[in-house]
Amino acid sequence: MKKKKVLLIYSESKRNSDLKLISKILDNILHTFNIECTIDTCTLFRAKEKLDEGYDIVAGYHIDIQHELSLSDKFEGRYLHFFDNQYTFAFATVTKQKEMGGYNTYSVKPVSVN
Repeated sequence: MKKKKVLLIYSESKRNSDLKLISKILDNILHTFNIECTIDTCTLFRAKEKLDEGYDIVAGYHIDIQHELSLSDKFEGRYLHFFDNQYTFAFATVTKQKEMGGYNTYSVKPVSVN
């Protein structure tokens, strides 16, 4: 089985986070789906140029919702969102719901992987 290329994108404000731990969590989740991978990391600032390198799967760690919405569309079924309340990643879809009181609302829903 060919190894998948995975890009973990994180917010610049999380630069001092323990990215090795976060990468390990991501790797463990992917292994539960029998996905062998190599994980690269980059800041949100560098993500656009990195995405041109042809990644199979993309994960977002504490990035803003607009970027998550874009990545979820571009990598449909291949985007992983970091769920803080469970301290884990899950394949997810991010959708714009509606505007309420001048604010946009979004939903982040885990999706099953076949």
